[in-house]
Amino acid sequence: MIALGVIYLQFWATNTIEAKKNFYSHLNVLKATFCVPSKVGQNGKIVLTLLSSHNLDLQCSHFKMTTIHKFKVVMHDSENNLNPMTWLWCKITVSPTLNQKLSKYVKLTEITTVQVLGFVKTSAHLALSAL
Repeated sequence: MIALGVIYLQFWATNTIEAKKNFYSHLNVLKATFCVPSKVGQNGKIVLTLLSSHNLDLQCSHFKMTTIHKFKVVMHDSENNLNPMTWLWCKITVSPTLNQKLSKYVKLTEITTVQVLGFVKTSAHLALSAL
């Protein structure tokens, strides 16, 4: 779950130097999860990779540069009522240049957001059923 933090601005805002240092280890965890074929179901059917490790590597410098330069603007925008992550990724996807340069990170964000929300929903359901 910690590796998913790279898509959140809070990851970059808390300590940029530490975030830069830890970025590649987190990215490697994400690539090991989403950039390899997986077996699913009882019959072990192989599912193709969700993302290309090579493409994430190609776009990682643009991703880091964009998030490092944008987190201050996004985090300190008092007129914005959106979640900072939502605000950033909305801005990225409406910019043709950023959307192209970060297309695989946009896809990673979509996948990981669903993963986190699914985890939270499952955890809440398990906690409620334990009562």
